[in-house]
Amino acid sequence: MDQSLFFKGGHNTKGVEPEVLNKLSRIFLSALSNEDLREHISLIIVSIRFPLGPNPEFNRIMSLQTQQRAWLLLNALYAAEPLLEKKYGTYFTAAALPVSSALKENNWIELRMVQTDRLHIEVLQRFEKYMQ
Repeated sequence: MDQSLFFKGGHNTKGVEPEVLNKLSRIFLSALSNEDLREHISLIIVSIRFPLGPNPEFNRIMSLQTQQRAWLLLNALYAAEPLLEKKYGTYFTAAALPVSSALKENNWIELRMVQTDRLHIEVLQRFEKYMQ
């Protein structure tokens, strides 16, 4: 989703749009409140993309700023629905994801539910090359 759906003024971290957050927080609460669904959810990642450039120092600054925005968004989700943090806070994390600056849609926010089994399979597949 484009960041403008969440942040007033696009990249402004001062305010987060409440309407979208209220809907999302209710969706997450509903999914996690359902025991059948919850047993298949290992993690919900709130991630914000940032473009990598040729300057490592600038990339570090962008990474830190983007990470702060991701946590701001997660905290805003918690504020919209306090039961998310109180009952299901261990299911959530926030992350800054570097992407190529050539990518057209490099300012997106992603909300991913990682399935329990899938997480383990993906980790094992990534480490497989080191096992040979």
